[in-house]
Amino acid sequence: MITPAAGNGRMPAEASRATPSGEQGRTRIRLAGRELLLSDVRSRPAEVAPLLARARAEEGNGWCLCRTPPQRLVIRSSRGNGLYHLARWPNTGTLHSRDCSYNTTEDALSGRSGYSSEAIRETDDGVQLRLDAALARCLNLAPDQAPPEHRGRAESRGTVGLLGMLHWVWEEARLNCWNSRWTHRTWATCHAEISRAMVDVTLNGTDADDIAYVVPPYREADAARNALAFARFRTRLSRRGGRQHRGLVLAEIKDVVTTDHGVRYALAHHRGSLFATAALHKRLCASYRPAFSQSLRQVRGRRIGLFLVELTSKGNLRVIDMAAMLVSHLYLPADSSFEVLMADALCTHRRSLVKPIRYDGTQAVFPDFVLTDTEAPTYVEVYGVRGRAEYEARKEAKRTYYRDQGITVIEWVTGRALPRLWR
Repeated sequence: MITPAAGNGRMPAEASRATPSGEQGRTRIRLAGRELLLSDVRSRPAEVAPLLARARAEEGNGWCLCRTPPQRLVIRSSRGNGLYHLARWPNTGTLHSRDCSYNTTEDALSGRSGYSSEAIRETDDGVQLRLDAALARCLNLAPDQAPPEHRGRAESRGTVGLLGMLHWVWEEARLNCWNSRWTHRTWATCHAEISRAMVDVTLNGTDADDIAYVVPPYREADAARNALAFARFRTRLSRRGGRQHRGLVLAEIKDVVTTDHGVRYALAHHRGSLFATAALHKRLCASYRPAFSQSLRQVRGRRIGLFLVELTSKGNLRVIDMAAMLVSHLYLPADSSFEVLMADALCTHRRSLVKPIRYDGTQAVFPDFVLTDTEAPTYVEVYGVRGRAEYEARKEAKRTYYRDQGITVIEWVTGRALPRLWR
């Protein structure tokens, strides 16, 4: 369940000022021969509905004008409200300009390219994700109190693990990008972009809205409505037809508290908590070391969790599995606390960038960051490990490849001063 952050159907003012929603102010589209800003279409859905309906009837699609020739946009009927909305035409994300809301990271810089079309499929009706996580279990089987360590990572490229789904959401929402024009990004921004990314998505054949709950930003005026939405999400985790149904919760993790029976995950913007066994939490800390590192607070880092949960007989939400991701205070993904420092420095120096993310491809090799405000992309590498032969060999292989390909690289060897980052 993806709860709107404002009840009037408009994007919250805070989110519209922040990033990446600022891209909408520059993205122009054409509907039935009329040009207008994408931000106007998204902020006034009821007013633009007749124009969308006309474009759908006359041309069958809209047009994004970010490049020449323009790219087609799908016009879909929104679930539940009878309105229409625009979406990227299937498999055209890399054809849009870098600053366009419909752009996706090129395959060479994304773990998404490692999946088959069975795992992630774009269609005229939306995106279908095939998860390796079980979204229900038979009641005659015991709960997964101790899932194997590989849970949360896809066992094959025909399915998407929890980490892969979390990275897909972040990349689809363009939260792995930063633009030099932007000044801040809050959870309200993230929630608005994630909500848009999750429209028309199915998970193992079921609408994501029926399975996933993205914690909305806390506002006192919306507290009652958000509580009702969360209550509806919980009711879907009931036992029906001999099966215990599960759900997904996506949220920022505020704290991890030890309890008598394990740990409690306190979530930002949410009063409730999620509970896990000590054994599961220990395995998660080993699998997602950067997100649970003690250095997180020192670098103002945050951590994002995608939780697979069940409702217990006592009404608590028990974590069956999860994926965790370290992000900067501006919600840019990072693979270490040193990368958080670099991400912050690049944003402070008003650089535009993309952070490549691996999805479930733990062996995928990407640059740490890619600057997109230079004529040819500039790679940024953060080297923080010393004395490990395997790491040094990989580092030298990267340097050789960059040199042979003529790629400009900015390097930071941790322990030394940051390099010059101004454009």
